[in-house]
Amino acid sequence: MLIRPLNSNDTLSIIEIWKECFTNEDSYIHMFLEKCFPFSVSFGLFDSINSNALAMLSLLPSHAYATIKGNATLVPGAYIYGVGTLKAHRGKGYSYDLMKRALEYATNTNLKYLVLKPAQDSLYNLYKNQSFETTLHSLQKIYEINHLNPQERTKSLPLVKPITSHQYFDIREKNLLDTHILWSRDILGYSLAEVESRDGSYGIIENNGYTIIFALYPIDEHTLKIVDHNAKDRTNLNALVNSVAFTYSSYSRIIIETSTNNNNDPNTDDWQIQKNSMIKFLTSEKEIHINLSKKIISLAME
Repeated sequence: MLIRPLNSNDTLSIIEIWKECFTNEDSYIHMFLEKCFPFSVSFGLFDSINSNALAMLSLLPSHAYATIKGNATLVPGAYIYGVGTLKAHRGKGYSYDLMKRALEYATNTNLKYLVLKPAQDSLYNLYKNQSFETTLHSLQKIYEINHLNPQERTKSLPLVKPITSHQYFDIREKNLLDTHILWSRDILGYSLAEVESRDGSYGIIENNGYTIIFALYPIDEHTLKIVDHNAKDRTNLNALVNSVAFTYSSYSRIIIETSTNNNNDPNTDDWQIQKNSMIKFLTSEKEIHINLSKKIISLAME
């Protein structure tokens, strides 16, 4: 058995694994190959030097900020993504072997954490057994459009405007450093392209001098999910939800997720605490543990 970094010569192997494990859509796979693969590190597992890969895993660059001795300090890390094994070779522990290789790489390159977002709640215990010891939590609220305040819906609402992925990154990096684990510029571009591939969109809303960014996509014919935003207080959250409800008026329900560090009371405002992701720390620095344990990750591809 051989595990090594994948490169452009392994494209056919990558396509085969992605088609069996994730999607049959060629456009989605090519989006990964063009917008994500060149800016990340991927490992493949082979049964011989000249064979095609039987399994793969990707590490997407991410970072966070921790307050250490009073200063905001950049903390490098990675997001585990696209763990897949060909059907004929499942049940052999290949994913576990790839996770060990990813951990080895992260340690050798001085990364301080690995983070992942289990696709199902049942997988949290599996990853906990692989020493992803901390579960990050977020708040979620479901808005029924017909229950929104009619005065808020009929008054002059901020207009939704387009924005480039680079502009989105700059605003996001500044506004979410206290509450989020963040993406590199290139991976954020991939994340936003992934949103668009789900028939979603992203944009900005100017509300009383504050620029609100958001990304959303439909999860069914009735429901929109706002998967990323920087609206941290009740005023901006209301402006965001009402503007989205007005702009995307064919939907009857909006789901929004926010950090537990934001100014919302889950007990009085119908917010529900939920699992967001899991993190494995690769450092013993207590400040990093404390700071990052309170953050969430959004725009994360599962």
